[in-house]
Amino acid sequence: MTLGRTAPNPEVLRRHPAYAERVPSLLAFAAAQDLHFNEPLLLFQAFVNRGFVNELVWAIPLLDNERLEYLGDAVLTKVVSERLYRDFPQCREGELTQMRAQLIRGASLSSWAKDLDLGSHLIVGKSGKQTNVQDNRKVLANTFEALVGAIQLDQGEATVVRFMERWLAPAVISLATYGLTRDAKSALQELVQATRQVRPHYDRIMAYGSGSDRKSVVQVSVQDKVVGIGRGSSMQKASFKAAEAAMALLWIRRMPPWCGARNGRLRRWLPWPSMN
Repeated sequence: MTLGRTAPNPEVLRRHPAYAERVPSLLAFAAAQDLHFNEPLLLFQAFVNRGFVNELVWAIPLLDNERLEYLGDAVLTKVVSERLYRDFPQCREGELTQMRAQLIRGASLSSWAKDLDLGSHLIVGKSGKQTNVQDNRKVLANTFEALVGAIQLDQGEATVVRFMERWLAPAVISLATYGLTRDAKSALQELVQATRQVRPHYDRIMAYGSGSDRKSVVQVSVQDKVVGIGRGSSMQKASFKAAEAAMALLWIRRMPPWCGARNGRLRRWLPWPSMN
């Protein structure tokens, strides 16, 4: 660690031809996300990969997006932590920590980066282009964090919260409905086994159409009681839809059944599992 070294001036990036070339498209990208940067240099630096800086004749370390990535990681942790704290007052510290880890893991960040097509805006060196670093999941996740860091510095935390809402809102609903499992069938099976020591049973009750338009209708039952019906282009897809319908039915008053849930009208036949 060299605390005494001189910090580089990011202004030198403005002198590179890539700045004038890329900033208009980056500002257009930001505007499409309802982000209006006061300092375009921050936006530009958020997309500067280390390889680009390393290949410059006047290569200066610390001008890439990694410091912004560090800041963005901390901001995301804070924003998500506060959101979970407010939305899940019945959950304990350990449960909140698990949910936060699920929400901002690398796979989630890279997926969000792909939603925004961040890879197409990444500023990389020649070696990076040859290795398709723009498609690297870790690089995409890091770039997403760097973008959040740039938004924090230029716009403030309120804008970060608004920017993140498109992903946090459905993610929180998914967590509340399915818990930490990845799909509705797994979540339903875990819930039913924990409360009734049986497995959900799926039956195809109807099929219609032909060829690519053929659909199946599946119902899911617990101890002969139908709890969900779903339709899909295959038995498997219809089963997932049925499980989603069942979990939506069991999700009462936004109280997730896996996290200190309160009583609901279905408790008479399917008791909630205790999380104490």
